[in-house]
Amino acid sequence: MITIALVDDHVIVRSGFAQLLSLEPDMKVINQFSSAQEARNGLAKQAVDVCIIDISMPNESGLTLLEDVANSAGCIMLS
Repeated sequence: MITIALVDDHVIVRSGFAQLLSLEPDMKVINQFSSAQEARNGLAKQAVDVCIIDISMPNESGLTLLEDVANSAGCIMLS
C-alpha cells in the first residue's frame, strides 16, 4: 500500500485528488494539509511514502516543504 499526503491550500483540489486516488486499490491518502507548516507538523508525527505538494501556497512555498520532506518521502510538485 502506497501512503500519500496531499498539501494544497485549496480544499477542492485536495478533495479531487483524494477522490481520484481512492480509485486505486494500492494507494491510500492518509493525510491532507492546507499549508506547508501544517504538513511539516503532521508528517513529523506520521510518515508517508509520497507527498503531493502545491508549489504556490500563501505564507510559505511548497518548495521549502520539499526541502524538508524529500529525504523521507517521494514528492510530486504541482504548479
